[in-house]
Amino acid sequence: MSESSGNLEDILNKVSKYFGKTPEEIKVAAKTGNTKDILNNVSKEDAKRIQKIITDKDLTQKLLSTKEAQKLVKDVFGGNIKN
Repeated sequence: MSESSGNLEDILNKVSKYFGKTPEEIKVAAKTGNTKDILNNVSKEDAKRIQKIITDKDLTQKLLSTKEAQKLVKDVFGGNIKN
């Protein structure tokens, strides 16, 4: 396993613990865009913040324009992002 794969797995494990879901469920939600089941396990305030980022195109673009986010997206989706 490469260092980036290890880092990605660490991130995925932390995210899955936070949301109370398995890493596979997080991967599926990320790939399909279905966040409803994932957001049910967080506080209403956190769900609102996350939903705002997801639905606000400017915030999403700002977040995804960072080097870290671009690397994470590439690692998760293998560089196969459809617009």
